[in-house]
Amino acid sequence: MQDTVTSAGPVRLVPTLPSFNPRYDRTVVSSQARLFSIPSQALVGNDFPDVKPSPTILVGFEAFVHPEGDLYWFNGSKRILTNLDPALSHWKLRVDAAYQQVVELLGGTPDLPLSSELCLTAQQAGSLEVGYYLVNRDKKVLYWPEEVDVHLLGIGPFESNVDLRGALTSEYWIHVDYFPGHHGLDRQAEESLVATLRRGCIDDMAAPRSTLPWSAEECRQFLNIIEGFRSITSDDVLAERMSCVARLSAAISRGRRIHGYGALNARLDRFRAMEGDLDRQTVRNLTLTLGGVLAQARVNIKAFQRQAKLLLNTRPVRRYARLFNIMHRRFMGGTTEGEGTEITTSSEGLERAQTNTHGSLEKLATTPSNANLETRWAK
Repeated sequence: MQDTVTSAGPVRLVPTLPSFNPRYDRTVVSSQARLFSIPSQALVGNDFPDVKPSPTILVGFEAFVHPEGDLYWFNGSKRILTNLDPALSHWKLRVDAAYQQVVELLGGTPDLPLSSELCLTAQQAGSLEVGYYLVNRDKKVLYWPEEVDVHLLGIGPFESNVDLRGALTSEYWIHVDYFPGHHGLDRQAEESLVATLRRGCIDDMAAPRSTLPWSAEECRQFLNIIEGFRSITSDDVLAERMSCVARLSAAISRGRRIHGYGALNARLDRFRAMEGDLDRQTVRNLTLTLGGVLAQARVNIKAFQRQAKLLLNTRPVRRYARLFNIMHRRFMGGTTEGEGTEITTSSEGLERAQTNTHGSLEKLATTPSNANLETRWAK
């Protein structure tokens, strides 16, 4: 990667992803109080200073407020997005230098492609590295004007172009969720989301092993919210509307990639483990997972038994039936019969579980190797 030299020093472009945006990790700094009285007709008169466009906004950039409250800036002519104030002199120099470098990498054209926008972020305080990625809104993917090592980028490797597109589409929707207010409504995306959620209702009710991440009831709730937005004709809620569409679309895209959507070996059953997944799980991971399932048993033992049978009757899980029964006896004090597919639980064991399960699970969860560990029966 060639560096661009500015009066602030060399600027180095670093490929990054929307999911690495530090928006939720920033240190919150309290602003200094500066108003000690309320002016006459405050916020009513046109000359109230805080309702005027900020004089510090750089020419060409417009400030937008995310529904969560975060600020970002967009230059409509150059199609540059940034989450740092471009009026800051040091950042303005880096933005200009980074933009010129990206344009050169794209082939020397004076502007970005019409369907694209460039997102720039500061990597570290005091660093001259500028994180960047390009977004193609027509294709709904991220891209870079150079070859990018997936290991350095933090995603991949990928099994196929379908897998690659799934990853970049998910990142695209995260980008839209973080910057939802500077473009018009993507009606095609909203219609596609509505169709997916409507089918999801039927899929969950007719096929309990559906790979959609939500239940039929949750899909109906999402649909009601979307229909509520559609009844509003004002553009004042555009950011809220697009953020909702993007957040749900990102979740759908991530789930589709996990299940191999569009690939020859797509998984159509959420309980069907992918080849080798369970072999890579350690006994400790399984213990933690089983402990979580068993802890729920004291709430609804019959539901637990049905779920246990479902898990144990899948081919890849049968080899762990013995471990499951050992854990069952340890937590529940019950007995097992047959090949590990039938489980009965004594009332005495259930009473012991109410007092002992949480303590045992706490020990498992605080084991160093299991801290902050998320496990699943099937990815």
